[in-house]
Amino acid sequence: MAIQAEELTKSFGSTSAVRELSFTVRPGVVTGFLGPNGAGKSTTMRLLLGLDRPTAGRALIDGEPFAEHPAPMRVAGGLLDSDFFHPWRSPRTHLRALAHTHSIPVGRVDEVLELVGLSDAGRRRAGGFSLGMRQRFGLATALLGDPGTLVLDEPFNGLDPEGIRWLRDLLTGLADEDRTVLVSSHLMAEIAEIAERVIVIGRGALIADASMNEFTNDGRVFRVTASDSAGLARALGQLGGECTPLGNRTLDVSGVERNDIDLVAREQGIDVYEVLTQGHSLEETFMRLTQDAVEYRGATRKG
Repeated sequence: MAIQAEELTKSFGSTSAVRELSFTVRPGVVTGFLGPNGAGKSTTMRLLLGLDRPTAGRALIDGEPFAEHPAPMRVAGGLLDSDFFHPWRSPRTHLRALAHTHSIPVGRVDEVLELVGLSDAGRRRAGGFSLGMRQRFGLATALLGDPGTLVLDEPFNGLDPEGIRWLRDLLTGLADEDRTVLVSSHLMAEIAEIAERVIVIGRGALIADASMNEFTNDGRVFRVTASDSAGLARALGQLGGECTPLGNRTLDVSGVERNDIDLVAREQGIDVYEVLTQGHSLEETFMRLTQDAVEYRGATRKG
């Protein structure tokens, strides 16, 4: 059940929140959806789930707009707002009503409450829940129809360390079941932990759509220790490599692939003792790519 955005555009008056955005989110992996504040992430997710109408373009889940599926809760579940419920209702009452209106067996309610750890709180008034409990309640609602697709906006908010670990395992487990999982979060460490692909937007437009390895290794540097680092640098330079000598037979190499280093070294009769990939963290790469797309930037404190 792939998610597809096709030239997706959403304008509010003269302001374009999303601009000609196209991407595909495929089953079987967790995909991180990243962007600075005001980038259009939440608007895009609302468009995917049919909560807003696009100004232009299309948002599709399993080949159709979400709202056109005859049983939408069985197709996709979403968590976009932790205050989605009536505060005087219990999770059990809320979920039973949804199950009834979507022809979902009522036994599924207890299943999802147990899955998210709210079995003991299922009959309590939800208005008294902490943020972490509201997040678990929202996940139970998203999972009620046992959907093939999940669209989650900041699901880690309010969770304690145990809850964060539980959610990591849940999302990766759902992806392992060949479900489509799209997760937006500002917690880069959590996205780096679970996501195999990342989609990055800024000012409503696509900045990057890549595997996590491709994204974090963009512009990567190899630190190479060899018997003749100067000779290796000259040979790699002929392939377009950029080499920076560091002394002690060590140099930093960029602009070539790892296999190129081994091949050139063999051709030149140079012994390579060590090659270390100096990859970038997800946060470093994200900050570099989105530095021109930050809409809200605080001033540096002086003094």
